[in-house]
Amino acid sequence: MIQELLPLLGNTPGNLALFTEIAGTLSLIGLGLWLAGARFSRQIIALSGVAAGAMVGKFLPDFYPVNLSAPVLAIVGALVFGLIGFVTHRLWIGVLLGSVLAWWASLGTWIVMHGQQSWSQPVWDADMSVSRFGSQLWSVLPTDVTRILPWAAGSAMLTGVAMAIVWPRVATVLNWSLAGMSLILCAGLALVSYQRPQWIGMLPAQNWSQLTAFAGLVLFGALVQWKLSPRGAVKKTAKPAAAAE
Repeated sequence: MIQELLPLLGNTPGNLALFTEIAGTLSLIGLGLWLAGARFSRQIIALSGVAAGAMVGKFLPDFYPVNLSAPVLAIVGALVFGLIGFVTHRLWIGVLLGSVLAWWASLGTWIVMHGQQSWSQPVWDADMSVSRFGSQLWSVLPTDVTRILPWAAGSAMLTGVAMAIVWPRVATVLNWSLAGMSLILCAGLALVSYQRPQWIGMLPAQNWSQLTAFAGLVLFGALVQWKLSPRGAVKKTAKPAAAAE
């Protein structure tokens, strides 16, 4: 798994010091999400909506002419998106969990089905749009991968959404534990591969042992968050009044 993941992380960055700071920060964020994300889950979703709404409101006049200034639109967008994120918390947990599961399903499909073809990522330039980059990335994938990947990713997405509907608390702790460990793994692996590449040789080489260790850490983080996360409002039944003697 790690051997297949390393080529996906890209080449050696030009500014190694800046990359080290970014990777270290992302690793710390992943550590917080892994152990305590569910405890502040609704706040994280709401604040993410505030940030997204502010960005949308700021850049909206560049794409659509409106009579309001960018700062006013940023404030309105932050309030609206933040409120939506707070109210629709369970929906976003399902989407986030499904997205993380879909990413791992896509990685697993690549590991199993790519055969002898190595990873080749298209070069991103300033004139390339996101859709064009995505189409070029899809075109370089092997035929077996493109045949299985949509079904695997779609099934993983539906699984995350369904889990959030049926077992919302389980989905919440699993989402933040899996997302945190995924962030730790990617950012930490990239940091180690550029700073201490000899450490990678100390990791177990078998895919099953790597997957077992990763799954165990995800389960540990989920159990910790299960203890720390709020259980929600518990309905209290009124005690019957004592019969008068």
